[in-house]
Amino acid sequence: EPSTEGFHQPSPLSEAEFRWEHNQDPMAVEKLSDGIRQFAVDQQKLEDVLAARL
Repeated sequence: EPSTEGFHQPSPLSEAEFRWEHNQDPMAVEKLSDGIRQFAVDQQKLEDVLAARL
């Protein structure tokens, strides 16, 4: 069993605290937004493929 000695459990954040911290990091905001946009593009491609097969 792996040792947990020295392991620090981070304190839980409220949603408001998480959103504040997230918005303080421009790269995190940009990467998340880009990921969501790309996911939407990929979802549309998948839906188009499925519609063509039906």
